Amino acid sequence: MVTEPEPTAWTADEQNTVVTAARTILLTWSRPDRPHTQWWAELEPMLSPTAQEVYEITDPSTIPALKIHGDGEWESYPDPYVATVWFDTDQGRFGVDVSRTALDAPWVGERIIFPGEGSILQ
Repeated sequence: MVTEPEPTAWTADEQNTVVTAARTILLTWSRPDRPHTQWWAELEPMLSPTAQEVYEITDPSTIPALKIHGDGEWESYPDPYVATVWFDTDQGRFGVDVSRTALDAPWVGERIIFPGEGSILQ
């Protein structure tokens, strides 16, 4: 059996990649002015299969339009396949739980975290 090597530490490039992916997911999700079909076509490829099932029925007009202030603050876990990124916005502090299936796989969204809520990864 071939196993993938575990990273010993998050590099700056890895941190930037996860923060950029989470920012893109959050801003794509936060488009209340889009018709559902357009909103979903843009968001769906950025989500895990589980998140796709949850968010597919969302009415984008009920989502706040967010403006992100500053850089995201990422939170890593011992598992190199999951992370949470927090963003200060004009509507409070939002987060994005993200995951990947391999160390070289793209990050996908698992859950949008509203202000006052915690990560499901903790």
